[in-house]
Amino acid sequence: MNRMCRLSLLVTLLLLAIVARAGSDAGHGEPVSTETIVIDVRTPSEFADGHLTHALNLDFRSAQFRDSIEAFDRGNVYVLYCRSGNRAEQAKQMMDRMGFKQVRNIGGVKEASKILGLEIIK
Repeated sequence: MNRMCRLSLLVTLLLLAIVARAGSDAGHGEPVSTETIVIDVRTPSEFADGHLTHALNLDFRSAQFRDSIEAFDRGNVYVLYCRSGNRAEQAKQMMDRMGFKQVRNIGGVKEASKILGLEIIK
């Protein structure tokens, strides 16, 4: 990934961290911090069909996924979702192996919307 792409990605992540809204983890009463980065790990076409407000789209199945994640700050909180929770779980496990400490899979887009209190937009 070239330097300009990394810089652009980091700026996007910083903006997302600023605008991410607080919510709660359903059934656990654990607050989602204002520094939470919400990542939709579905394909771009799935993302275009409806995604959470302020979510970053990083296709788990793309060749660039790991490189994109590598540039992230391991100290942030990351919340992942997809269609059913399967890809989000695979992405979470990858991030765990990469040294990320605060990564949560919150399932599918509809469940994620309810948990985080964020609207699904197109």
